[in-house]
Amino acid sequence: MKAARLFAVIALILSAVAATAQDAAQDEVPITEEVCAAFLSAGDAGSAPFFVGLGDAYFEQRAFTRAITAYTCAITRDDTYAPAFARRGFAHTAQRNDPQALADYTRALELDEALVEGYINRGVLYTNQGNFGLALDDFTLALAFAPDNVAALHNRAVVHAIEGNYEFALEDIDEALFLTPADPQLFATRGAVYLALAVQNYAQFTT
Repeated sequence: MKAARLFAVIALILSAVAATAQDAAQDEVPITEEVCAAFLSAGDAGSAPFFVGLGDAYFEQRAFTRAITAYTCAITRDDTYAPAFARRGFAHTAQRNDPQALADYTRALELDEALVEGYINRGVLYTNQGNFGLALDDFTLALAFAPDNVAALHNRAVVHAIEGNYEFALEDIDEALFLTPADPQLFATRGAVYLALAVQNYAQFTT
């Protein structure tokens, strides 16, 4: 058994959400001005940030199709507003629509090359697809713009561990623990790295 297989479960930590069967089965709503206006109450301007906030509220309720509709309304208001694409991409990820999610993340980063959440979420998508080199690139870019981002450090550590680069993984985990010393998830990942190292060392003595 290869030590890297120990990270098959830990890699799932990267996936923050999963679509419910009921929501994933909903048909996409055609986005028209009437659809967007239906979200508004008297006095609402219906700006792009407003619709992103509305989409975030639906996302928290796991109403992913409605969230996508709200994010799309944000884009119809301002198609240069990068967070709307990034958030819609995350909602598409929740519905297992990887091609659309990738397109949205990439568009968000074209609009704002410093959008850290775009790199992290696209890196998660690449990780789940097994594109570990691309995932490492995205987590590293996220850290270039936000060196103290614990999620990027943790996710990069997991990918390093999947590839068997345990020393690099421990460096990232230790840095993340320095920033957030009470995070149990980080301790769990570090423990798994140590276990993988033990399995690797044991295998060297038994082969």
